[in-house]
Amino acid sequence: MGHAQSLAWLGTHRTPEGAWAYRPEGPPHGEPTLLAAAAGAPPPLDWLEETELDWAELLVPAALDTAVDPAEEARLHALRLRALETLLVAKGSPAEPAGRYDGTLIGWAWVDGTFSWVQPTVWAMLSLRRLGRADHPRFEQALALIADRQGSDGGWNYGNPNVLDQDLPSYLYLTGWVLLALPHQSPLLERGFRFLEGVLQTPSTTNLSTAILARLAHGLDVAELEPLLRGRQHEDGSFGPAIERTAIAACALRALETGVVPFAARPLQAVP
Repeated sequence: MGHAQSLAWLGTHRTPEGAWAYRPEGPPHGEPTLLAAAAGAPPPLDWLEETELDWAELLVPAALDTAVDPAEEARLHALRLRALETLLVAKGSPAEPAGRYDGTLIGWAWVDGTFSWVQPTVWAMLSLRRLGRADHPRFEQALALIADRQGSDGGWNYGNPNVLDQDLPSYLYLTGWVLLALPHQSPLLERGFRFLEGVLQTPSTTNLSTAILARLAHGLDVAELEPLLRGRQHEDGSFGPAIERTAIAACALRALETGVVPFAARPLQAVP
């Protein structure tokens, strides 16, 4: 069992549009589709070109690093340009803080023009870096927001680190995404990876998958994590009925077996 079997399972669960849903028989959505593409499944270019992906658009350049027919590279380039336009225009709005964080810092939101949340901001960071734009002011703004939102435990919550003088819990799955997006020299990494050690006590498929991706992206050992993830794979190649769960696990298996860490590939030549 491994990456090939997870890809085969994903291949049998495409929607009629060639994309992926959150659950079998459901309608296609951007998030599971992009996670499956990042895992190595052929991206549904027709569907991606025709569909409003909403906040999932932020992940398009980072996710679409799978080799395609050279004749389709122009279509991939056009999708990246569309995503870049969204990345540079979309932004969260400042908000009066309800805790010990800076509400004036601007990142990205699940719905444009609302509060800046950690996960969409991290997805935008991954894509800006993939597009060779890690020196863009929006990337620097995002780093400031991520630093401000790090919790007292070293991890990250989806929104605020605290509210009304009460610390909020951080989440292992999201912390893995954040660490994956941070530069190698970031001073946030040490505390973040220390929090991520909790995955050994809470070894869910999603927690293990982003932890493996983050550790491999930063050249760290995953010997304790790999057998835990592989032990969760079912005989049919899946990691349960949730398609996005199998897709993110397939991303981690791809990294383990090929050395290619999805979402952290070498930046493309900067897209103008």
